[in-house]
Amino acid sequence: WVHGPVSPEIWYKYQNYDYLAKEDFDPSKVFDIEQIQLLNEIYNIYGMFDAWVLRDMTHKDKPWREARRGYEENEPSSEVIPQESIRKYFENLKETLDIRDFKDIRKSLMIYRDILGIS
Repeated sequence: WVHGPVSPEIWYKYQNYDYLAKEDFDPSKVFDIEQIQLLNEIYNIYGMFDAWVLRDMTHKDKPWREARRGYEENEPSSEVIPQESIRKYFENLKETLDIRDFKDIRKSLMIYRDILGIS
């Protein structure tokens, strides 16, 4: 995927929607309260950005760059980003930015200063 990272299964399911389809979904049946708070915080921080900004953010992250190594920018690929690579990257980010609580996630925007036009 040139514009990924994306789960092909989810992409194909929602590709015809301009927005996330509203389905009958009760998050409390899948997530505990702490996970729901975390997801809400992530949405509150990153939900304001359009798809292209989010794409640019993910393309800056090390797991994406490593998975795309050897590919041209617009060359399709079906490389899977290993979960271990994602885990290590975000553990390091958490330590580097001193993220101790889900309320600290806003600090992660600092790694995207160039994309967001923040100095």
